[in-house]
Amino acid sequence: MTPTKANKKPSANAAPDRKSSPGDALVAKGAAPAAAKPVVPAKPTSPEPEPPPPVSEDLEAKKERAPSAVQALANELIASNDTQAVLRHALSLEDDREATANQAARLVQELADAKPELLVPLIERFARLLLAKNKRVVASSASALAPLSRIAPAKVAKQLPVLTQNWEHTTEEGKDGL
Repeated sequence: MTPTKANKKPSANAAPDRKSSPGDALVAKGAAPAAAKPVVPAKPTSPEPEPPPPVSEDLEAKKERAPSAVQALANELIASNDTQAVLRHALSLEDDREATANQAARLVQELADAKPELLVPLIERFARLLLAKNKRVVASSASALAPLSRIAPAKVAKQLPVLTQNWEHTTEEGKDGL
């Protein structure tokens, strides 16, 4: 019967539960331990992960990408300063089709971020839309009211009774945006 790893007895020279290394062969043949090469720890095979790029690089990369259709439309409306066109597009916020309402909400969000002055005539509609069924429309309406309150505080203040009256019926997205 040949010995297996489980029943093999360790040799007298080997340390228990220790793997052999190339230096062990030199010691076993009679070479002096001082003549053995010093063991250099191996470098890790996988390099450390690179830190994430700074936020400014992410913003620059976003600016370099081609604008989406909604962003292009927002840029066109901002360049033309056409409030009537903004009003026509804002009518879609109340559309029964979810995709159409979502596109209008994206446009409102882009305009609120870039030039909220174009949305001042829509303050009353935004207050009313906080009760809408579409979460995207509610969130965009609520987030648009914040910059509008700095631009036209009196118009937003007129909507406070509507906002407070409908607060308990407003979705969490609407409350979060306000």
